[in-house]
Amino acid sequence: MTRTPSRCPARSVWLRVSHIDRVYAYHASLDGRTWRMIRVFALDDETSRDKIGFEGQSPTGGGCSVTFDQIRFLSERLAELRDGS
Repeated sequence: MTRTPSRCPARSVWLRVSHIDRVYAYHASLDGRTWRMIRVFALDDETSRDKIGFEGQSPTGGGCSVTFDQIRFLSERLAELRDGS
């Protein structure tokens, strides 16, 4: 998915949400190739009923406009959770 802030229309950020068993990892990329882990967490018990949503926010600014596109769901396992490979 791509996030494009309204004040900077040429800027895009890719976000990837992955999970291995009960551990979820969020990775971000500025070029869609090199990934940096931004958050990792574990949930209790079974994850088969978990749901993922999309939200944009501006916690320290005056607001933002966000467009999510190129949303895909892939059944691939990461080789390394930390670096997103």
